Parts: sequence; structure tokens; C-alpha cells
Amino acid sequence: NVTNDDGPDDSTKLINNLEKRTIGQVLSEWCPNLFPSHNDNQKEEPVVSSSCSWMVQGVQIPLAFPIVDVWQCLSHPDNFLYIVIVTRQGDN
Repeated sequence: NVTNDDGPDDSTKLINNLEKRTIGQVLSEWCPNLFPSHNDNQKEEPVVSSSCSWMVQGVQIPLAFPIVDVWQCLSHPDNFLYIVIVTRQGDN
């Protein structure tokens, strides 16, 4: 058996990273055209396009909420967090 005492393992690092991320940061990473962040800085909350909205279980969650908290409260029994993004086209 080989042990590594250099620090936390990969799963611990992932959990620690997710605990600090907000739903806005996740949406900015996954949908940068709809939720662009200032100066491509993923740590800032994104600017929200006026042509879209987002919901989790029918509720529009503030973008500053930690994604782990949203997942713990609103994930489905299959442990997935379903985020719906609705886009609207401009009046043409």
C-alpha cells in the first residue's frame, strides 16, 4: 500500500472547490454566452443577459447562492440538480 501524505486527495479538493462556487459561477462556466463574467474572471458573479432566466424546481435562485447548498436542498432523488435556462428572442 502506498500512501500520500502530501495533502488532501483529489475528491477532497473537488468538494472544497465546489463548496466555494456559486450557481452564477457554474452557469457562467457552462453557458458563457448567456452568463458572461467580467473580464473572464470566473470568481466574479456573471452579468445576466436580459434574454434569459434560470430556475431550479420552478424557483429562480439568486446567482450568489453556493451551488452545494442549492444541490443539497433542491436535488432530485437521483442526486441530479436540474437547472432550466429559458431564453427569449428579442421583438423583431
